[in-house]
Amino acid sequence: MFKFVHTVYYNSAEKRRTDFEFHSSEPTFNEQLIAQLQQEIKHQHPVVVVNAQAYLPPFWQHRLLQGMAENDAINHLSALSTQQHELSPLCQDFNGTLAQLDQAVYLLQRPHYFLSSTFNPHCFVVRNITALSADENKYAINNLVVDVPPNGQQTIAAATQPDIGDQRPLPAHPLAEIQLQLEKSTPQTIKTGYPGLDKKPVVLHLVMDWGGGVHQWVNDFAQNHDDIHHLVLSSQGEFFRHQQGERFQLHWHQTSGLVLNEFHLSQVITATTVHHAQYQAILDSVIGNWDIKRLIVSSLIGHAMDCLNTGLPTLRILHDYFPHWPSLNAQLDDAVIGQDKINQALQDTKHEPFGEIKATELASWRQSNNQLLQQDNITIIAPDESVKTNLLKLPGSSSFAKTLIIPHALVPLKAIEYQAQGSPFKVLVLGRISPPKGQHLLDACIQKLANNNIQFILLGAGTHGKAFDGYPNVRVITDYKQAELSQILTEISPQLAL
Repeated sequence: MFKFVHTVYYNSAEKRRTDFEFHSSEPTFNEQLIAQLQQEIKHQHPVVVVNAQAYLPPFWQHRLLQGMAENDAINHLSALSTQQHELSPLCQDFNGTLAQLDQAVYLLQRPHYFLSSTFNPHCFVVRNITALSADENKYAINNLVVDVPPNGQQTIAAATQPDIGDQRPLPAHPLAEIQLQLEKSTPQTIKTGYPGLDKKPVVLHLVMDWGGGVHQWVNDFAQNHDDIHHLVLSSQGEFFRHQQGERFQLHWHQTSGLVLNEFHLSQVITATTVHHAQYQAILDSVIGNWDIKRLIVSSLIGHAMDCLNTGLPTLRILHDYFPHWPSLNAQLDDAVIGQDKINQALQDTKHEPFGEIKATELASWRQSNNQLLQQDNITIIAPDESVKTNLLKLPGSSSFAKTLIIPHALVPLKAIEYQAQGSPFKVLVLGRISPPKGQHLLDACIQKLANNNIQFILLGAGTHGKAFDGYPNVRVITDYKQAELSQILTEISPQLAL
């Protein structure tokens, strides 16, 4: 990067200058300002020109100068602007702030620059004072937005597109890809952070897209570890096809955060697998592009075990017993788990999201998983001693002897107020509903008690909860926000919770 840079602020409330900073009351970038600068600036260092009333996002100058530092042929380089069609990352209005827009533009692209017939007068740089008035090719950097904030507006308007009538379409916009991504983005999912510039390390979480407790744990962890950046690689598939790893989404900061990238597999992962070349390539690209320092593996469902073999420090968080136990319904309380119980669990997989799992597959998964978890760079964490005890009952599970016990934590909830004698008698069922979690048993209970003035409230039941929509004594709330849980519980005022 450049050792010395002149920075010029026009439209400033004050007039002053130092060796490398110049403030002018000129309201616009104009010929008078150019003449002033040519008279005042004698050294041939880069000159950065900004509107003093513009919003300057974090690390703006570093990002602006990067393209010029990398390419000696660039003598004029500007930031993006929503006020000029050629430089706008928006093809439709953006229901967020300039800060959120700049954050998204930074996260969703690798930095590069492109030729333009215009420039952003609110923020640009020339290689030296001579280039300020020269007829230079103009370039724009793709990952920096600088504009004057709109007065009193809740949205940022997209620039007016040229009216071409019945002419042939214009050439593709140089920012067409980011325009499409922003069209699908929700500003509320964009959390501030500039990985690669703000010196915070980046960790990668691995989850499936089922929601529930795993997602809540990851989101709580991210919220309480703000000293690091969090990326979430979520496997996505289809229950009815028994394919849990068909594609993957990379999210920013939380499980429902801004989607940074999406990957599709040509050969799907049904439940899990020991090695998958395409998956490994995806994982390697994410680790390399984002300079990942640590992996936190919360699920192997839909993922290949290559995620346990990166050589990076890795936390394996045990939210379930898969893949050492093939069924999501793990009843491992017996002192000894015999082969007959394992065989029954394998038989039950026909009716579960994984589809039928063969004994040979299970043996292969156990052996490979056990070997990988024994590596010194992997730390295994369980929320309760019983998880460790149960796993050590299973064949090929010696690696779990090193499991650390760290109980789950939760921000204390405000005590709810309710009428104990309220009618109807309300039974709260909190959490995801699915066949492996006793859906059929719950169904039988609800039908048995249908005529007893009892209402069941299924809170956070997920997709499977919709199967209960037809029951008159059931209220289904498929999802909820954790921050609203206390208020929801107070409104429901249950007498019993399962």
